[in-house]
Amino acid sequence: MSTKVNPKKTLRSAGRTNGPDIAIDELDATASARINLILPGMQNATLNALVAQTGLPRTEIVRHAIALLGVAMKGRSKGLELAMVDARDNVVSHIASAL
Repeated sequence: MSTKVNPKKTLRSAGRTNGPDIAIDELDATASARINLILPGMQNATLNALVAQTGLPRTEIVRHAIALLGVAMKGRSKGLELAMVDARDNVVSHIASAL
């Protein structure tokens, strides 16, 4: 199978030095993947706290986190920022990302 790549819009795994880039527009949104994830202690503690607070399984919390990052990155590409606002729409905190 050959994948066409748009060099302006590709996804590259961090630290990967070989293999083709994957065009974001051509990712198969219907394919599922199983992953193993090793979290540092602090991130694991945060994940466990989120499980306790929400009652959601760890997998569902990770799915929500990925969806939130996707929304943030899409907004950033349009010049938008992610922020927390109070009931009166006053910005309480900007949520910065190193990405």
